[in-house]
Amino acid sequence: MKKLLKRILNNKDIIDLTADKKPYSIKAQNAKPPYVVYTIIDEFGSEFAENTEIATRYNIQVDIFSKNDFDDLKEKIIKIMNENEFYRNGGNESFESDTGLYHCVLRFNYTKERI
Repeated sequence: MKKLLKRILNNKDIIDLTADKKPYSIKAQNAKPPYVVYTIIDEFGSEFAENTEIATRYNIQVDIFSKNDFDDLKEKIIKIMNENEFYRNGGNESFESDTGLYHCVLRFNYTKERI
């Protein structure tokens, strides 16, 4: 799943809107804003047949950190994730006074068939 997320978020339309031109997995060290961090926050069997898991559901979080407006980046991520069958199920926006960065959280679900 991490490889798939990295490939999807390395989309030119997304990385062209980031300073470091790459997405980060779990934690971004010394990143220049705006930047994107992705994390698998949960995974579990979602379908079973004869006591065998045949589908896995992943809950993914994509974070955007920026010094100013991040709406274009947010919309690109939503569009590209949807095109790749990740479905948004929540999110929020905040300002982190300790870093001086705006923080946008996007959460998605993805189901991978195992057959």
